[in-house]
Amino acid sequence: MGETRSFGAGSRDGYLVKVDADGTEQLTATFGGVNDDTFKRVVETSDSGYAVVGQTRSAGGGDFDAWLVKTEPVSSGPSPPDSIPFTATVECDTARPARVTVTNVSDVTYELRDIDSAGIDALTGRPLLEPGETYTMDHLPNGVAVFRAFEPGTNTPIGPRRRVEIDCPQPLEVAVRGRRIDITNGGGRTVQVRDLDARGGNLLTGRPRLDPGEVLTKRGVAPDSYYVQAWDGGENARLAPPIEVVVEDDEAFFDVEYVATGSSTNAGDEYRIDVGITNTGTEPGMRRVELRFDDEVVATRARTGRVGLDRDQVRPPGRADHRVRAQPVLHRDSRHR
Repeated sequence: MGETRSFGAGSRDGYLVKVDADGTEQLTATFGGVNDDTFKRVVETSDSGYAVVGQTRSAGGGDFDAWLVKTEPVSSGPSPPDSIPFTATVECDTARPARVTVTNVSDVTYELRDIDSAGIDALTGRPLLEPGETYTMDHLPNGVAVFRAFEPGTNTPIGPRRRVEIDCPQPLEVAVRGRRIDITNGGGRTVQVRDLDARGGNLLTGRPRLDPGEVLTKRGVAPDSYYVQAWDGGENARLAPPIEVVVEDDEAFFDVEYVATGSSTNAGDEYRIDVGITNTGTEPGMRRVELRFDDEVVATRARTGRVGLDRDQVRPPGRADHRVRAQPVLHRDSRHR
């Protein structure tokens, strides 16, 4: 409940939305005229409708006038099947996963849009769907796509939004650390890794093969958006949706290569901590590296705890000694800025 400038009749219109427990819209409506109108408070009435109060400039005799709107009863159960004028299906086991197909099940022509601010970018343009027509989107990444129908050429919605969850099996795991990218085959079969140059930057040279558990590392990657995808090289078939990999134009970024401790954890004993650090960012930098137990700093690297590294420089393992006061639990965060 509130106001909107995105669609309706005037500069600002009163906006009312009702959703169920799953987040599916059961009612969406705008109220008002050609001037500024806004809602301030809403209450449910005994007939399952709503009474909304606000202020209006589109009616009345003054600058702003009190405004009362009563809606028709709204069902508190599931939305009627025709409240959303389209169906959406997700296919994973296809030649171009993930594939989403939207079908117009209404008797009107409308414009299909995806709400990028609420989900992934699934559509190119705003396709028109006539009654019974379908529209197919291929190579969508895993995530949630949010679609909505609009009257062609306007911002007037037709029915509520539909959330479409895409969760296709994904053998690849991608980690970005500054300008370093690690691609791991987390599946149970050997895969071929390809980048989709048509959708993003050129990340890979050739089509490397990764055995289960194997890691492919790319360093010094230029800031850009990349798309990588797992393929069956022998069958020349896609195995999963592409993964979007975003490398930002970051400055110094310290990546902890490993943390190793001594074997003793008995109270009163000393133990050693070895830390390997690499600057995978674009600029030289200095960071303070600390060891924390339960958010308490108990040791720092070297005397000052500060480490300075040039771009792509690797710091040899360092050492810090600390006396054990209790059984420690090491909480490691591999991103140190």
